[in-house]
Amino acid sequence: MAFLLTIVLVIILLFILMEKRLPSMHARTARENLMLVCTGLFCITCFIVLLRYVTHQYFIRNLGWDNAWTKSVFYDNVNLQHYHAPRNIPDDEIPMDWSVEYPFSSVPPTPPHKNAFQKASDSFHRQAGQFDAWTNNRFLFYQDIVEIMQRYRKYIGWNIPLNSDAYSASLLPDGHWAAFQRKVDVSPAVAATIDFANFCQAHDIQFLTILAPSKIARQERYSETLDASNANGDAFFAGMQKHGIRCIDLRTFIEPSEGSNQHPLFFKADHHWKPETARRAAIDIERILNREFGYNANLSLLESSNYEEVCYPGGHLGGFGIRATLSRAVPDDLPLFYPKFPTEFHLRIPSMEIDTDGDFSIFYDLKEMDTSKGYTSAYTYGTYLYGERAVISIQNQRKPDGRKLLLIRDSFSDTMAPFLALGMGQLDTIDIRRFTGSLRSYIEKEQPDTVAICYTVSIFEWDWAHLYPRSVFDFQ
Repeated sequence: MAFLLTIVLVIILLFILMEKRLPSMHARTARENLMLVCTGLFCITCFIVLLRYVTHQYFIRNLGWDNAWTKSVFYDNVNLQHYHAPRNIPDDEIPMDWSVEYPFSSVPPTPPHKNAFQKASDSFHRQAGQFDAWTNNRFLFYQDIVEIMQRYRKYIGWNIPLNSDAYSASLLPDGHWAAFQRKVDVSPAVAATIDFANFCQAHDIQFLTILAPSKIARQERYSETLDASNANGDAFFAGMQKHGIRCIDLRTFIEPSEGSNQHPLFFKADHHWKPETARRAAIDIERILNREFGYNANLSLLESSNYEEVCYPGGHLGGFGIRATLSRAVPDDLPLFYPKFPTEFHLRIPSMEIDTDGDFSIFYDLKEMDTSKGYTSAYTYGTYLYGERAVISIQNQRKPDGRKLLLIRDSFSDTMAPFLALGMGQLDTIDIRRFTGSLRSYIEKEQPDTVAICYTVSIFEWDWAHLYPRSVFDFQ
């Protein structure tokens, strides 16, 4: 109520000021009256945006306010009435300076000197960018406006696929949503990977790369016209082959059995693959690890018949679906798999202060399944292995003499890593985007038998540089 009264007072004040400065209504033309109304609406909009930004960033975030005022300012969005860490920093993440435990061997180069004007300009553009990003989806009645827009698009049949960025997607004829990637130069990624492979080999550590598929298959017509994710992946694969680096291309295991359309292997309203697809990928990877890298994983443990599936109907609405709203996107069922055979693991996630023993079920963060406050307040894909974390260590206590693998990964491995851990003694995972220490110091200290990089082919454009301070190909 206080917020609405404030808006009414602002409108009255603007009207009084404009009436005093402008000719009377009878003396103004229709065009001038329209311009006056538009100017008033623009001023009100700017005031609302500024008021909500200041209230959330200063009073809620910094001062911890939680009162009638903050609730009235954000009465349209309960999630904004309290401070939540940005999406790239989970609410339960404990800030950690990994460089203390794993320091860089050399001091990063000093950035070029900037004068006061350049520093002020950089600061202004940075703050302006943060303000713009913050207000994009926190505007008053944003969700309602988006839903109206999506309903209108559905009504007029606006399903034209467009080349898009990581935050937008197109609705395909079969009901799946997909984001199309642009062609990019992968040579810097290839060069960084080669340098990192040389480092591992110099330390007598096995090295390989793994390419996970995107929703768009190479045989699809979109892959030849709108989507370049597979072309980027092919170029990276060629670079690995040229320099003699083993690269497992998981697309070759999926495409022949699924034909030209592999959409069913992925969630409809998300870019991620389904847990069942991740389990199949783990089989393909461990088969090659057994054959070429000296592992002795029992592949029969990964057969679907050895798992009990617990399905949560409508439990997952991916990032694409959240942006498309429920007016156009349909939530997917989210399955959790529980082995029918005995399992014993030790799970350690330092940034969550998790250090525990248990069976396969300890890999599930069931609180992420709570969608009671809406799908936008839950990251249900993060139910698997607690989502994207800087460092995760899994010890398979039923395989104490097994080999140790370090997996440098993206979010696709959230669902794959638990299955992969069944075939080795220890599986450590690092998400470079969150890891602030030296990857090379980590390897020198932890001494894995094998280092594997597993990225989806869409990673080459989705480097998330606007969210994370570190590139996914920064292997220093």
